[in-house]
Amino acid sequence: MPYLVTYEADEKELATCVSDERAALRLAASFEAQGLTGVAIQDPGTGEVFSPLAFRLRSGQGAGENKALS
Repeated sequence: MPYLVTYEADEKELATCVSDERAALRLAASFEAQGLTGVAIQDPGTGEVFSPLAFRLRSGQGAGENKALS
């Protein structure tokens, strides 16, 4: 199932689908680095929507772990 990564631009909510969790985290980080607002990742299994940080923590890639996303 694809992960939905959303962001806001020009007062519109836009979304991109990616195939896996790692790609979702990388894309969300890229959007945030570009200064886009409203960046979020939707879990395809549960339908829950998370901020990139919350999604990282949920998936076990929290601040205490040093896992590269590249």
